[in-house]
Amino acid sequence: MTAQLRVDRVAVPAWIAARGVMITMLCLASRERGAWSDLLVYAEWATHRVVILSERGLPEYPPAARLVLLSAAWANDTVVYAAVFLASMAVIDAFVLLRLRRLARSTGREGGVVVWVLAPAMLGSVSWARFDMVAVATVAVAMTLQSVRARSALAVVAILVKAWPLVLLPTLVGGERRARTSALTVAAALLGFVSLGWVPGGTAFSWVSWASDRGIQIESLPGLALALSGLAGSGAQVSYAFGSWQIALPGSADSVLAAALLTLGVLAVCFLFRSGLRTSSDRIATLLATLTVTVVLLTSKVFSPQYLLWLVGPVAVLLTSHELRRPRLIAALVLLCAAATHAVYPLTYTALLDLHPVAVGLLAIRTVLLVGVATTLALELREPPLSATWSSVACIDAGEGKRATLEPSPAS
Repeated sequence: MTAQLRVDRVAVPAWIAARGVMITMLCLASRERGAWSDLLVYAEWATHRVVILSERGLPEYPPAARLVLLSAAWANDTVVYAAVFLASMAVIDAFVLLRLRRLARSTGREGGVVVWVLAPAMLGSVSWARFDMVAVATVAVAMTLQSVRARSALAVVAILVKAWPLVLLPTLVGGERRARTSALTVAAALLGFVSLGWVPGGTAFSWVSWASDRGIQIESLPGLALALSGLAGSGAQVSYAFGSWQIALPGSADSVLAAALLTLGVLAVCFLFRSGLRTSSDRIATLLATLTVTVVLLTSKVFSPQYLLWLVGPVAVLLTSHELRRPRLIAALVLLCAAATHAVYPLTYTALLDLHPVAVGLLAIRTVLLVGVATTLALELREPPLSATWSSVACIDAGEGKRATLEPSPAS
């Protein structure tokens, strides 16, 4: 209880200090300036200064995401837009912290608060310089609510903004009728995509074709495999396309690798999603959802640094809401993964593009840590929480004691 009270008291000051360091590095550190790239794209597009990426604007983003980026379009200056955008992300970030702290007071579990305070800061300024924080915060808040309707409504919002929260539906909707509520939520999200097709910058589903046409991003797991093969002399080439740095081999070997991983990922996600719909336990559903996000990150051909936030949000809620056997190990792995991701981008990113062994090694460490997170979550799924184990032991002991009192003694 003392440790819990200590975390509760220092959470807000620690968050302010961590975010202060993060934003200072964004403004002053030369190696952090790469994090400005997407933010400047947002500003230039939203303020109608230039046409970005295509004649239509930002086709790789869902229409609701483009709507988010247009929310500060009244700022006719790039610097003002950037300041408003960062301030908005700060408010959203802080709101999640307060929700988690409130939840921790009722559950007595503060690990999620620690993860939320530290992980985005360790990940670096991309936590605020990208709009992924909007979807992650929406998911995290939805997972802390009791109302099924409120959770479903926030699930629709999260899916419209970034699409990936679709894999979290069994946890996001909650309640006993997960399958029915999930189907209604998907239908509402599809209706939302169509209804928002008027938002400038792309069509309702332009982001789907954009994602399918992309190559292998160098930070992804298949990208790591190709980078390692490049160190061995395979002739792997790094090039810029679709707004990111991609890596490819001569011929079609890279496409086969990406397709194989994607197939495994889809099969795993379908299995986990189905299991989430069938379970009646919120703990199991949350574990399944968090593992699903990890599988998506590991098997996707695209892995930008801010994508790690997708995992941080569900992990923070999981550690705060439910009893686990290895909460400290999960928290440590996620924090180390955030630090390793920051070390890759932006600190050694230029070296990674040149396939320098040190940078590739850091990427390998990040990937191994992510595999460690997935493995630990899978182990948690196989084992009941300690309280359930001790309850079973107590019931057995009580039953044996009752039988002992009913059985006559040998002397009689």
